[in-house]
Amino acid sequence: FPVTIQTPPPASMVTPPNSAIANPSHEEKSDASTVAMFMNRTLREFVRNAGPRKYPAVFQQAQDALNMLETKYNAVSGRKEEGTPLKAFDADIEMLFLPFQSACESKFSKFVQLSLDCIQKLISYGCLRASLKYSKDPSQSMIDLTITTICTCYDQYDESIQLQMIKALLSTTTSNFAEVHDANLLKVLRSCRIICLNSKNPI
Repeated sequence: FPVTIQTPPPASMVTPPNSAIANPSHEEKSDASTVAMFMNRTLREFVRNAGPRKYPAVFQQAQDALNMLETKYNAVSGRKEEGTPLKAFDADIEMLFLPFQSACESKFSKFVQLSLDCIQKLISYGCLRASLKYSKDPSQSMIDLTITTICTCYDQYDESIQLQMIKALLSTTTSNFAEVHDANLLKVLRSCRIICLNSKNPI
């Protein structure tokens, strides 16, 4: 009987498992309304738990950010209007980032964990980018501010916070828009090492 030998397809026709086709980036499949919705949920948690006296900075900044999201980006619970590009956040990202920065600086575990989770998503979706300058210090980018903010949580010993911190830091090094090099990369590596040394988890 004749034997049929099947030859493998050329390498150019094989889709790598980690290619953009197999794993499309968040930037390719999402719009501003998606990001506005998950930010809205986190900010509402801040307002609910902070109160005007307990954590006044977090409370006020979260309120201001919520008002902006709901009026400008239609981020109201149960309503999602698609079609707005992610770059629509560029003009407002500094103000929207403020409550997450203050939440990390509060050292309140619940706020820190919620904030790091949201920051990690903002990095993954490309809302925090090296091309966006920080207005208070034009020599710094929003990624510089982001990494500094994440690294302020290095002294937290809660394992869930440590894990969230590592996820956020790794996102800065794998994002196509973060461009982490030199001092920022050193900060990331140093923070991961400190977490490793302080962690009670043998793994």
